Parts: sequence; C-alpha cells; structure tokens
Amino acid sequence: MSFELIFLGTGAADFSPELETVHKNRFDGDVRRCSSVLVNGHILIDCGPHTVGALNILKTPLSAVTDIFLTHLHDDHFRPEAVPELIDGGANPRIWCRADAALQFAGAQIIGVKPHIEYDCGDIAVSAIEANHDAFAVHYIFKRGGKKFFYGCDGAWMLNKGYNFLKNAAFDAMILDATVGDHEGDYRMAEHNSIPMIRMMLKSFATFGITTPDTKIYLSHMSRGLHHDTHAERTARLVPEGMTPVFDGMTVRI
Repeated sequence: MSFELIFLGTGAADFSPELETVHKNRFDGDVRRCSSVLVNGHILIDCGPHTVGALNILKTPLSAVTDIFLTHLHDDHFRPEAVPELIDGGANPRIWCRADAALQFAGAQIIGVKPHIEYDCGDIAVSAIEANHDAFAVHYIFKRGGKKFFYGCDGAWMLNKGYNFLKNAAFDAMILDATVGDHEGDYRMAEHNSIPMIRMMLKSFATFGITTPDTKIYLSHMSRGLHHDTHAERTARLVPEGMTPVFDGMTVRI
C-alpha cells in the first residue's frame, strides 16, 4: 500500500442540511459534506467548510496536516477560515494551488503549481492538469512507491492537453467528479460529469491506456439535488459497471 485515502466529504456545493444537526459529529452514507480527502494522514485535497469538522470526527490531530492541495477556489472547496483553525491546532500547512490563481494567505506557505510539471511533496510526486471548470481549477496526479491515483473533482470531460498528458498513465485508481446523476440532458455538462458521461469517458480512458482492467474507479462530488437514489441503491447499480460511489468517512487503500 502506498496511499490511504479517507473521504472527508463526497458531496457538491448543495451539501446536506442535516450536517448542522444530528449528523454534525458522525458520518452517514446518505449525508454528504463538501468534497475533501485526507491522504496518508497528513495531506488534504481541498479544505472546505466541513473539513476540520470531519478531521475531528476521525480524531485526526489538526497538527498532522502538512499540505493542502486545492483543486480550485470555490468556497465549497476552499474555506479560508479553516486554515487558521488548522494553524491554531498546531499545523503549519503548505497550500498548493494553480500558479495563476495568485493566492495570498497570511501564515501559510503558498506553492504555485503549473500544469504538467511534477513536484515533490515529501515522498509523494504530484502533478496537475487543468480542469474544465472555473476558479483556477486543476485535477491532480499523486504517485508514490509505484502506485498512482488521479483526483478530478469539479470538472467535466477532459481538456485536450491534460488528456494527452495522462496517456498510458495506467492509474491504480481514479476519483472522478460525478456531480450530476444518472441521467442525460442536464445543462451542467459543460463543467460537471453525469454518470452517462463517465461511462463514455471510461471507454476512452481504456483505449488510451489511462486505465487498465485493474484500475479502481471511484465516484465523488455527488450533488444531493441531482442524485435521486440512496447510497445503497447507487452502489448496487454502479458497482457491476466497475464504478464505486464513495461516502463520507470511507477509507480506500491504493
């Protein structure tokens, strides 16, 4: 195992209102926080309005956080107020984001990431591709110990340069945006994936060597208002197709 991923949130901007009441201090498969992931116990992918609370549920010390990789600057993915909370908890995080975002933040080191360039984050190599989304959005590729995974939440399809950059990557796992439910005709297809779009992409990924028959496909960033089934129903339907919907608190090892 080279990576342990704990999904702190798996929803979109329309997060579950129950988070403010009965589900504030626990995870539930059908109650989704804004998307965020804890990697190997010390790296955050995104740091939104629910990230610190989710870390507290896991009893993960805030001081453990060394790095925050921002996919983009929308407030469901980056809540600036969360960084002082991490710092007050003993963290001294580096914040990685797309270089042209020109993010400035007092009390934290900002590292500008340029697409298609590999960066060292301790024993993990990280690179990015531009995402089909606004607010300086990127998708990330993480590599360690011969294992690699792709994280692409908020964004639709693939931009051409990024698609070619991923050629023959043979990922061990891909975490894909699945904002829109299992239906066609939604206007959000210009910047968010639906399940039919993902089905089409996966065929192209396999043709291009981006995936192999062993690649695990995980779906995250699912909108509460656009998925009209339960997590159990969604899982039963999609797992036979090779896609696993994730849930808040789920752990994946790669």
